[in-house]
Amino acid sequence: MLQELRQHLSFQEVARRCHVSTSQVIRVFNEVHIPRPSHLPRVLSIDECKGNAAGQKYQVIITDSENKRIMDILPVRTTPALLQYFYQFPMSERRKVEFVTMDMSMQFRSVIKTIFPKARIVADRFHMIRLVQWAMERAYKAEQKRLCHHSRMVKSNKTMSKMCLRANIRIFQGASIQGSCQHFLGTFSMDRPGKKR
Repeated sequence: MLQELRQHLSFQEVARRCHVSTSQVIRVFNEVHIPRPSHLPRVLSIDECKGNAAGQKYQVIITDSENKRIMDILPVRTTPALLQYFYQFPMSERRKVEFVTMDMSMQFRSVIKTIFPKARIVADRFHMIRLVQWAMERAYKAEQKRLCHHSRMVKSNKTMSKMCLRANIRIFQGASIQGSCQHFLGTFSMDRPGKKR
């Protein structure tokens, strides 16, 4: 049954192949002990993911960015749980971590600064681009509201409204900044922070 579970099959499919109930497969799966990693990578990534483990809405996924490998998934994302998890590694291991990629969570930042005082924190590309896009949307909507309500709603003036928005210098500047951010973020490899492709 364990061999079948290693093949990334559903619990139902494993049960069918092994001629047992699905609940029995789940029980066996839950009893399997997966050892915690004993080493930390040079580039560590930490992020939250949505799930339902331990009655929690979010879990924490810890990955080795260079080798593109999931190291662990923690059932809770509280500060004490994160500190307890990382304190299990000796300081000699924690010193090996040079970079930590993460979203801009102040909670994660505080934990990382405490556990890995020498590691450089790098905001991951996904979250940076998302923030720039949100800022652009806010600017776009604010400028759109400044236009006359009539010119936004009348069908014959839609083309004129679009031309006005394109010509608006604030929208143009925002789009230029967004493009620059995307270009800048695209020139750096996530495999090796700070190293150009």
